Amino acid sequence: MRKSILLFIAFAFISCSPTTDEADITFSDFDSPQEVELIPYEDKTYVSWAIQAKGYVNDSIKIKRDGYYDIVLTGTIDTLINGDYYGKKVVKYTIDPYRAKNGSIELSFSL
Repeated sequence: MRKSILLFIAFAFISCSPTTDEADITFSDFDSPQEVELIPYEDKTYVSWAIQAKGYVNDSIKIKRDGYYDIVLTGTIDTLINGDYYGKKVVKYTIDPYRAKNGSIELSFSL
């Protein structure tokens, strides 16, 4: 009995996948772009996406998403950007250093 309970607990931990509809990064490498991918859960309903940004960059950076306008952030940043999202498609963002050369910005992405 005890072994079956331990096996069940172990299976529960193994089968739990990490959250894929959220991502937190600190962007401080201005030499190359960085990608973030959000994968929606099959059994969850979504109505919006959000990006929370906080930090400082010495010039402009861009957050890009295919089919959408680029989001340009510059200087001292403390903002929340959101929009509508209805669907089950994977959302891919690219953080492009654009003209910025230094700084650090914390970004939280979510569906």
